[in-house]
Amino acid sequence: MNWSIRGRLTAWYSGVAVLVLIAGTLVVRQERVMLQRLDDELGRLMFTLQGVMRTELGEGLDLQAAADEASIDVLAPDRTLVLTRRMDG
Repeated sequence: MNWSIRGRLTAWYSGVAVLVLIAGTLVVRQERVMLQRLDDELGRLMFTLQGVMRTELGEGLDLQAAADEASIDVLAPDRTLVLTRRMDG
């Protein structure tokens, strides 16, 4: 089949557009998967940290001492744990 130049260009541009859309879809999907994994990891880390803090407070430690102990007990490679106190008022 002999395609005109217009037909070949249209087919080529259409092919490129389809490839760009597929690549964009894959990138967005991968980003969502990575964000979900991060959310899951942070949720598990928070759950662990809450449990350790409850245990330390249950042993009679004050808030600062419990936070110090929790920062030693809870290992989070490549993460920074920040314990803050809610300011009422």
